[in-house]
Amino acid sequence: MQQSMEHHRDSNVLLHLDAAANNKFETDPNVINISERIASITEKIDRQPQKHPDLVKERASLYADKTKLRKKLLHEFKKDWWETLYDEYTSGNSFSEKDITSLFDIYRKYTPERDRLSRDLFREASIDSETGKQCLTDLITICSSTEYLVYYPGLQPNDGQCPRCRNNKRAHRRVNRNFLEFCYLCAEMVDSEDEWKKHCQVHIENLTPQCGMLRYRNTLISPRFCPFCLSDGTKEYDARFRQWRDKSTLLNHIDEHLGLLKPLALVPCPHPCCENQDYKGAAALQRHFFDAHSLEEPRPNCQARKRRWSVQETETTSFAHKPPKKKKVEVVIAEKVDSV
Repeated sequence: MQQSMEHHRDSNVLLHLDAAANNKFETDPNVINISERIASITEKIDRQPQKHPDLVKERASLYADKTKLRKKLLHEFKKDWWETLYDEYTSGNSFSEKDITSLFDIYRKYTPERDRLSRDLFREASIDSETGKQCLTDLITICSSTEYLVYYPGLQPNDGQCPRCRNNKRAHRRVNRNFLEFCYLCAEMVDSEDEWKKHCQVHIENLTPQCGMLRYRNTLISPRFCPFCLSDGTKEYDARFRQWRDKSTLLNHIDEHLGLLKPLALVPCPHPCCENQDYKGAAALQRHFFDAHSLEEPRPNCQARKRRWSVQETETTSFAHKPPKKKKVEVVIAEKVDSV
């Protein structure tokens, strides 16, 4: 009996935990205990891992245990999706929210072999043709590659030096230029402020739901974006298309926008790709940011994060940051005693 070896993957299946499942994982007592132990060990190491090899080994073991718990929950999450959510969809309900951005369209410029295979692999051609030989070469290159990083197109180093620098001791912005910006999505440098605004306008007019950061082989290929600023027509295009490289700084900035919302009021998603989508309160909007725009919280021990998001619905959700408490300063007045 002939058996088909084709495996059709349902594109609607979530590949990672959604906001609700991730909150369930983070609030699990076992995970909380592991996170607290990791934080305690990290404090003892004090950025000197070479002096504490035993603690480093213990921390790595805890990270592995936490990863196993996450994988177990992800397996249960996918199983539950097939058993319940798909039945709900067939009965007329819609799938849960997810980021529909095609990541391959972003990655393809960094992997020319995969880019060519996506176009040529299913063409009708003999193995001896130029197309067939190129496909074999690309497959061998992918399977035998041991590279752990990629370079931006056109910015590969020449003799170990940056191809754009005229003076190795000076940065790009200081080399006879008054303005210089780098677009991570296009991997292009723009040295004119007017051209940069036009470049940002093109991106604003062709947005994707993706707002989170993407890395490929340790290289930043997509920064983060603020959904509120992307749709703010009162700002210039370069201000709307601001590229955030730090996760905690962006989320603190988004909290300022969320602080202006009324608790449990119907609020629309500010992202231009989301039309006619209203959410009840800031907590629901946060879940939407996590699921549909890939805006995730930083690591639990990130000190730069002012307040972590909570996906639990509360009536008193507030994002106003309290001012820091003033430290009491003791003023000591020293009296000078004149000697007689």
